Amino acid sequence: MIKQTARSVLAIYLAWNVLEFVLHGVILKPTYLATTELWRPLGEWKYGVGQVVMAVSAAAFALLYVRLIGNKCLRTALCYGFLFGIMGGAVAGYGTYSARPIPHHVALTLFFAKLIKMTLASLIVGMIVRPRVAEA
Repeated sequence: MIKQTARSVLAIYLAWNVLEFVLHGVILKPTYLATTELWRPLGEWKYGVGQVVMAVSAAAFALLYVRLIGNKCLRTALCYGFLFGIMGGAVAGYGTYSARPIPHHVALTLFFAKLIKMTLASLIVGMIVRPRVAEA
């Protein structure tokens, strides 16, 4: 189970990096350029901190599934990720929208991005982490 968990964490981390690049480097880039007063200048972005946060989050996501979910099947994994995504999307998108002057479409985009990220992560962990087959 340790190897499955480690593979899940690595796969989730890599998938999230790709999605983050698409989200922030492609989809939201025009908005970021049009609203520069809301964001840190590019030279002040904390990329290293972001990578650590992403790695810790991937590990926590996978470990919560491995340690706390009893019925390990793809359906359960997808439900876990979808619900996690709704929670995370609400916080990332609309929690930020409630406290900062971001455009509504950014909040909505962050909501759906988090939902997609968590559902993808659950698909990954659900495909990699399989219950042990009982010996006969």
